[in-house]
Amino acid sequence: MMKLSNPDLDWILKVENKKDMLGQVFTPQGVANLMVSFGLNTKPRTILEPCFGEGVFLESIQKRKEYVANDTKIIGVEIDPVLYERVRSKFPNLELYNMDFFDFKGVVDCVIMNPPYIRQELLREKMPRFLNKSDIITRLPLLQYPISSRSNLYVYFIIKAWSILSEKGSIIAIIPNTWMAAEYGNSFKKFLLQNFWIKAIIQFNKDVFPDADVESCILYLSKEKDSEFNMRNTYLINIQKPFSKDEFLSFNDLINNVNGRSLVRTVTKEILELKGNWLNLFGQNNLFNIRDNLVPLKEIANLKRGLTTNYNKFFINDTIKFINRYPEYFKAILCSPKEIKGYSTESKIKEQYIFCTEKQKSELPLELKEYVEKYEHEILSSTLPKTLYGKITSNPDNWFNIKLTKTAPILFSYIVREKKKFIFNRNNMIARDNFYEIFPKEHINQYVLFSILNSRITSLSIENIGRSHGKGLLKIQKYELEELEVVNPSKIQKEDLILLESLGRDLSVCSDENPIKIISKIDKILLPYVSTNYKVSDLEERLKIEENSRLSKRIGHLRIINDGGMET
Repeated sequence: MMKLSNPDLDWILKVENKKDMLGQVFTPQGVANLMVSFGLNTKPRTILEPCFGEGVFLESIQKRKEYVANDTKIIGVEIDPVLYERVRSKFPNLELYNMDFFDFKGVVDCVIMNPPYIRQELLREKMPRFLNKSDIITRLPLLQYPISSRSNLYVYFIIKAWSILSEKGSIIAIIPNTWMAAEYGNSFKKFLLQNFWIKAIIQFNKDVFPDADVESCILYLSKEKDSEFNMRNTYLINIQKPFSKDEFLSFNDLINNVNGRSLVRTVTKEILELKGNWLNLFGQNNLFNIRDNLVPLKEIANLKRGLTTNYNKFFINDTIKFINRYPEYFKAILCSPKEIKGYSTESKIKEQYIFCTEKQKSELPLELKEYVEKYEHEILSSTLPKTLYGKITSNPDNWFNIKLTKTAPILFSYIVREKKKFIFNRNNMIARDNFYEIFPKEHINQYVLFSILNSRITSLSIENIGRSHGKGLLKIQKYELEELEVVNPSKIQKEDLILLESLGRDLSVCSDENPIKIISKIDKILLPYVSTNYKVSDLEERLKIEENSRLSKRIGHLRIINDGGMET
């Protein structure tokens, strides 16, 4: 096996932030036990752990009777020499290598791993070869379809694992779940569907890794010929309860929902091929059982991100002193949902303005001209931000001109805090890029859509499509909001549409932060269209559980302890 070069070893030993630069986030013992039980169930002759870290998978394997009975050979690879030496002294009888996994040669029956999570922008040419995307790709097999250049390092780990896997061999990997919804994940999905029977994708209701920045899922894959797995289903499993470190669950325990631990759904390969956002397949399938009355938001509305200035300090933050003297050069702008009390832009509690003109610099009043030249000098000196630096050098007389577009009737925040509320833009305000702008399509009544979007049904769905952004915040990407399943207005009866329009109008002028009566009336109309099992009170309780779970990470009522259990 090829050893690490001295320069690579030196780089690893000197790097300070190994979480970011080497993707080191270690696996809790309970999760490792679950993954090992999957792997040993196939009775492999050889198991590879290609980034063993602190050795949690190696330790779990050796505790299992199946490992002893089958005389399974364990191979471990770790690039960090410090971790390698620590684990080698703990397990001197195992076949362990301090090397780059992409140089590994051989064939194995099973790969169990928590591959490094390293963003694609860090996989640069000037990095060591194990973090150099171009170098890594040259050491991988040629694929039928190219993998997106925006792929994270864990994607390349799975491709490498596939290339050394025996026929019918298994990969059990825990990775971030972002690829299931992201555009860059489309090529990865194609790779998985072409080369594996995807036995299961397992999601976690709670954060598995307290120190990780994103939520995780387990992929359970079997390498088989296409004709052999076309008719086989995939289990989508949503685990509801945490694991303890001494717990050993089998795959059958999960799919049979032993101890009420998981929500389970099966999907065909055809559904996976057709569905864009796989996260939505997990959804609230046990709650919203009338799926035909749901529709992705993008089919009834167009979405775009709000205005990006590239330099808020110049365009917005420092402009307030000029408003009274030169009002014709400024327009009101909404920068944050915190500036709105209630559900309408008419209920603004803070005024902010954007410098906005089509005039040349020479045509500005002297005071504004000096203001522009002050920031122009700063940008030219620092060459930042790059976008404006380029504009100044190519168009020095009008680099500050901003092109405004039509304002949207409905706004939604990019980051969700305590309240998930869609805001009605009654006074046609410009919205900054902290918001998504929502334009109902021609056949959709904007007040009906406004009611639907502010229902608890939509709110619950948002809790499921969004991803944790730390401290209880929920981050919603544009493509996630586009795929958000909402009640389809075309499936709603005429008399209910009239009521929803009226309630939407009431909500659009509401300055109350918590208009329970209006929202409950909306829910009472909409819920029968999507569920035969639940009442409004059930929906309210379910949403409260989801929101409290998320917000507990911010206020500290709930924390994950070492054994994977929960402590209040």
